[in-house]
Parts: sequence; C-alpha cells; structure tokens
Amino acid sequence: VLLYIYMEELSVRFCSPSGNSSTHIIYCKKHSLRQQSSNTPNGRTLFTVGWPPYCGNEEIREIFSRVGVVEKVYLQHNPGKVEEEAEQEIGSIIKRRDFGYIVFKNEEGVSRALSLCSKMVLSCAINNTGLSLWCQEYMKAHPCESTLESTAQEGVVSYDMWAEEERKRKKRLSEPDEEGWITVTKKTPIDPKQNSKRRKRRKQQVLKLYPFQMRETQRKRLAELRRKFAEDQKKIATMKAQRKFKPF
Repeated sequence: VLLYIYMEELSVRFCSPSGNSSTHIIYCKKHSLRQQSSNTPNGRTLFTVGWPPYCGNEEIREIFSRVGVVEKVYLQHNPGKVEEEAEQEIGSIIKRRDFGYIVFKNEEGVSRALSLCSKMVLSCAINNTGLSLWCQEYMKAHPCESTLESTAQEGVVSYDMWAEEERKRKKRLSEPDEEGWITVTKKTPIDPKQNSKRRKRRKQQVLKLYPFQMRETQRKRLAELRRKFAEDQKKIATMKAQRKFKPF
C-alpha cells in the first residue's frame, strides 16, 4: 500500500472481441535506482504495477506507443532485476506478472506517460480472455506428441547435417592445399602413420650422441650395476646371519 501512495494512477480499458470491456487502474512512476542497469536505464524507464493476467507485452507496447517510441517491455512476477525476454514468454499467463518496466527511446516518453495519469482513459484491444486464453496458453506450453515428434525429428536432421559439414571441414583442413601447406588448429586430425614416423625420428635423434657421451653413459651404467650387485650381496649375507635354522 505504501508503494502505491507515491505513484500516479493510469486508467486503462481493455476491450475483447466479444464486446466486453473492463477498466483497470495501473500505478506508474519514474524508474530510478542507484545502481543503474543496462536493461532498465534511469530516466527512460517507466515502472508500472497492476497489470491484469490477460495483458501481455504487445498490449502494453500498443498502449504506451501513443506517447513515445517503446524499445523494450519487461513483465515480471516480482519487482527487481529484470528477467530475459526468452524466459518471460514461457508461461506468461500461467504465472501472473503484475510488475512492468517500459523502456522508452527518449526521456520525453516517460514524462508524457505520467502526464496522462488521472486525465484520460486509455483503451486497448485484447484478442482473447478467460478460459479460452488459459487453454490456449496451456496448449502452447504443453504441445501434443505429434508436434514434439516433428520438432525432435527436425532437430536430429539439422544436427546430422551440421555434423556432416563439420566432418568435411575438418577433412579439408587436414589435407594440404595447392602450395603444400596444412592448416593447423588445436584439434587438427593427425595421420597415425605420420605420427609414428615422427616418433622414430625423435628416437634416432636422441640416440645419435657424441662418442665420449656414449662412453660416459656406459661407464655410469656399469657403475650403477656394480653398486646394486654389492648391495644385493650384503643383503644375502645379512639374511644368512639372521637365519635361525642351522642344520650344519
């Protein structure tokens, strides 16, 4: 209640194709926050409360397009950080959204919208209301099996086409061009035969040392073998000394 005291009242009449109409009071104020958001900039955003459940983004855009160019319309269940548009369109009627953020192209649109409050009644035509609207939204949110099957089939076909194109693209990258160059990427496929040849070359290059280095390597290896042999002899002598059973 305290929120509505500092807000202006805007009367909006919603008319259905059957001839029925209903007037709602929409509370409006200029949106301003200390920490500005790119989605709802201060000065160009109008904060509104009290939208009926059968009113969507397109109806709100039609109402406020008379006072200025509307860039974005956000409808939410709770005030605060605006949600993405893709998330707003899913279940828009099943989950009621009373709070709206209308972003104008210029700041004049906000001032013009506030000037209409308590002066005139704006009208807006709606396509569907009541039970038929709820059924329409339910069928949209829960499609039939045939629709799901066709959608899944289209997704599988598109994925197969993309995978085939990706395979062809990788194959073209692994093949040399006219000048003999191969485009190398992070995941460029390598021929296993070429990879084995490279390994053999590396081993040969490592083994091709200078003669004095080879002699030094052999000398160290012999010294290591002699040291291990001496340690093994000591272990055997210790085990014989600790043996308790002495038949002789």
